[in-house]
Amino acid sequence: MTQPLEIITLGGLTIQRNQVVVTGFVSRKVEALLVYLACEPREHPREFLASLLWDDVPQARAMANLRMALSSLQQQLEDYVVVTRQTIAINPYSPIKIDIRELTTTLDKAELTWARAGRLPRSLIHDLDEALSLYHGDFLAGFHLRDSRGFDDWRLLEQERLRANMIAILNRLAEQLLEQRTYAEGLDYASRLLQLDPLREETHRLMMQLQVGLGERSAAIAQYKTCERLLQQELGVEPSAETIHLYQQIVQGVVETAAPAQPPKHNLPFPSTPFIERPAEQMQIAERLDRTDCRLLSLVGPGGTGKTRLALHAALERVEDYHDGVYLVTFNPVDSPAYLLPPIAAALKLKTSDNPIEDLLDYLRDKRMLLILDNSEYVLEGASVLDEILNHTQWLKIIAISRERLQLQQEWVLPIGGLECPPAGPVTDPEQYGAVQLFAYSARRVQAHFSLDQDFEGVRRVCALVEGMPLGLELASAWTSVMSVAQIATQIEQSLGFLETALRNVPQRHRSIRALFEHSWTMLNEAERDTLTRLSVFQNKFDLQSAEAVAESTPAIMLSLVEKSLVRSSVKDSYDLHSLLRRYAGEKLQESGEASATFEKHARFFTQRVEADAAANQEERTIEYYEDARAALEWLASTRNTMLLRLSSALDGFWQRSGYLGEGREWLDRAIELVDADTPAKLHAGALNVAGKLAWRQGDFEIAGKYLQQTAELARMIEDNTLLASALMYLGYLSLNIGDHEGARDFFAENLEIARILKNQNMIAKSLGNLGLLLQELTDYAASKRYLEESVALAEQMNEDELTLVMLSNLGVTELKLQNFELAEQHYQRALGLARKINSRINMAITLVNLGELKHFAGNLQEAAVAYAEGLERLREFGDKLSLLQTLEMIAFVLIDQGNFETAIQLYEAAAAERKILSTPVIPREHERHKLFLDRAREQFSQSAYAKAQAVGQTLSLDQAIDLALNDIQAS
Repeated sequence: MTQPLEIITLGGLTIQRNQVVVTGFVSRKVEALLVYLACEPREHPREFLASLLWDDVPQARAMANLRMALSSLQQQLEDYVVVTRQTIAINPYSPIKIDIRELTTTLDKAELTWARAGRLPRSLIHDLDEALSLYHGDFLAGFHLRDSRGFDDWRLLEQERLRANMIAILNRLAEQLLEQRTYAEGLDYASRLLQLDPLREETHRLMMQLQVGLGERSAAIAQYKTCERLLQQELGVEPSAETIHLYQQIVQGVVETAAPAQPPKHNLPFPSTPFIERPAEQMQIAERLDRTDCRLLSLVGPGGTGKTRLALHAALERVEDYHDGVYLVTFNPVDSPAYLLPPIAAALKLKTSDNPIEDLLDYLRDKRMLLILDNSEYVLEGASVLDEILNHTQWLKIIAISRERLQLQQEWVLPIGGLECPPAGPVTDPEQYGAVQLFAYSARRVQAHFSLDQDFEGVRRVCALVEGMPLGLELASAWTSVMSVAQIATQIEQSLGFLETALRNVPQRHRSIRALFEHSWTMLNEAERDTLTRLSVFQNKFDLQSAEAVAESTPAIMLSLVEKSLVRSSVKDSYDLHSLLRRYAGEKLQESGEASATFEKHARFFTQRVEADAAANQEERTIEYYEDARAALEWLASTRNTMLLRLSSALDGFWQRSGYLGEGREWLDRAIELVDADTPAKLHAGALNVAGKLAWRQGDFEIAGKYLQQTAELARMIEDNTLLASALMYLGYLSLNIGDHEGARDFFAENLEIARILKNQNMIAKSLGNLGLLLQELTDYAASKRYLEESVALAEQMNEDELTLVMLSNLGVTELKLQNFELAEQHYQRALGLARKINSRINMAITLVNLGELKHFAGNLQEAAVAYAEGLERLREFGDKLSLLQTLEMIAFVLIDQGNFETAIQLYEAAAAERKILSTPVIPREHERHKLFLDRAREQFSQSAYAKAQAVGQTLSLDQAIDLALNDIQAS
């Protein structure tokens, strides 16, 4: 990984890589070249750079000098520059920090904000302070080159441009603070101005005004004397008439000493509990409020998500930005939208006449003010008044807090969800997550000895159950005085009514989660209620098509539910419900009497979707909705619906790719139990076939053989040759695994015979390939090669790219066994090319793993590790757990050969632990190879060290093991 490079140019020049000064360049012009490239991040012709740095020599000599300088630069910092035959540029992807660019970026942002708004918000002033702290002197001060007039001209131009920008912004800041009567802070910026340009008369006047504002009249008079002396000494001139007039007014006491600015006006309640930081939302609010075109910002979300607290915190941090104040207006349930105006007038302490809207518009017209409108969902029908207010004011801004957007053109919408929850796996600092912070703080109020060290897993579980909802966390934490956090989580899972409080100063609608949802429920019409209840059957994200098919929804109803913060929409055509709301809506569904019909629609829809994905060889998509497929399986099993046979069979490819073999077998066993005399034989045989394949993948060969034989018998009975061919093929694989080569030959031969009867060229090619695999096992590699080459030729003739690449990979294995490494690599590379052509990412991954095995056999251990790592990363995309485990094991074997025994054992044990979870043991024919490598590792380890590595590996999750493997390979 490229180390960070820092270039400090303000006040001199220092170049640091990873905080260590970089030296050893052949000349200062190498440093100048680097600085120019970093300051001007684009491609530069070599000829231009040569003339910039060597403008006093012939071009040929200048180009030669550039090549020498570039060589020196690349020796030290090759990763940071991009060099072609014609151009040179800084590498845009390398981690480079240069102070002048950071400073000018912030100055440019301030200039743009001033041009738009005529003022600088407090948040931007804070950013400016940080950026200005980088200025330790002029750009490249003291850095001079001989015979480089082009570079020196550029350096001087950048110096002057930066000074001019800083002077302009500092002047505006000082003037703004003078206007706001923030005299001490304004004086600080004016002092910085004088350091940049001591002869700037306007700055001396600003200093005098600010000093008078602070009541320091004598300091203001002394400032005038300093200005007068400097102008006379340096320029030989007197102060201007304007400066003299100001001085005379100060001496005569005409310029009154003004009192410091009063604290900003607001009616915001001061919080009684600490605010839990929400960095992402706070930044988004700040960015929107800084925009002049964002006048109405709506914080939208379901009740209990902390919208009001977030808005109040944001407002309290920015009260100084609003000269005329920040005011909170709280609406309550009302019968008429006409009640929107009185609460606003009351908050502003504005007396109104018979025409309150005109009175309000007159009052607000020129105000720099922020209004926070809480519970805006109560006055939606009167929101047009806000449109009128915004159209008649220039500086007013509004934050609306609502469960539903206001539907005004000026509205900027920011959805607010729960606090950040801790992820699965090890967590070093639990309280870095907002949800944990809030739970822990609330728990300590009722249970002084509450400890996260003892209860973190329970807290993590509660956070997940309420999805970080602040109200849910506060209600849950109140129970820590009488039960453990684990018990609290169990109670939440069992009863939605558990989350409630008896606190008197909590609004009625926030006293329980159920009350919270009841409040939202009353605001829905009948169609919205019906749709919401039916949507509760979805276990995960869903799209419009599934909502229409299962919940009888329409786009209009979905839009309404999204706008009312009851359905979440994170990306286009992707929706979901908060888990607690899903349970509440599920209760309503049961009460409606439509639960059974809705669950059947849900099961039928997902059965059809799984079948469609399987037919299109898109099983990897199933992971996106597997929770719903699993819920459909549960409902079908509980109602003994024979659709369970269809769905469990259609999930065949998903279970094999994902590694959920044990779970798949359980569902298929339950489905097969439902078979009776009325069950279609084809459906029965299909389920048996899949159950047999999964049992074979798990190494349960006895059961696999039983199921596959039954499949073959049923297929013969109903004369379904396609199903028969599938059963025969897997019976052949099974025979190979148990060493029954004659049996395998018979099964594969019959499979080929059926394929030829069906005139199914695709099946013929596969059958030939399988015979090739058999001959591989028999070590008859020459015959294996002939069969596989015939299979490849047939697949190519049909333009079946995916089949071609699979057979090419098998042919590569044969060449590998023959130790024809070059030919094996050619086949693998061709397979990889075809996988890329058809964008078959799973086959790209598998072929890369095959290449890794080839490199390992050939003794190229590092190349093997790199190929395995690339394959591993691609396999991770699909969740193909079995292939991931096999690849982790192969990486472990490479690491053993490299002598990295500790990491190897950790990876192997992590894979073994995951195999136990998935019930997918190593197949028998691989046992010898595994034992060979593990014995080699044991020989190099003491018994205690080996056991320690095993213990560490067994604690790693699959993701952690993958990260460990990838990081180890990258580091080497």
